[in-house]
Amino acid sequence: MCCLETHKTHAFERIERVVEQFSTATDDEIKQITSRIECFRGVAAQLDAESNKVIELEVKREAGNSIRRSATPKCIHGWSLKF
Repeated sequence: MCCLETHKTHAFERIERVVEQFSTATDDEIKQITSRIECFRGVAAQLDAESNKVIELEVKREAGNSIRRSATPKCIHGWSLKF
């Protein structure tokens, strides 16, 4: 956009108006970026929580397997029970 009124071959606009349009456009883009960052943070927090759940379940599963391997119950007759 040109700010010289005497130029007739292209669009003319007052400097104040161009600055206002540019400022508004920049503000709109910043709002969009901020919104996307907030969305990303929400998704990242959700993924982190899900990851922690998976890790916790895996630790519990491994602990259970370890307990089962180390404590093989015996029958009255002395036979081992396998799980």
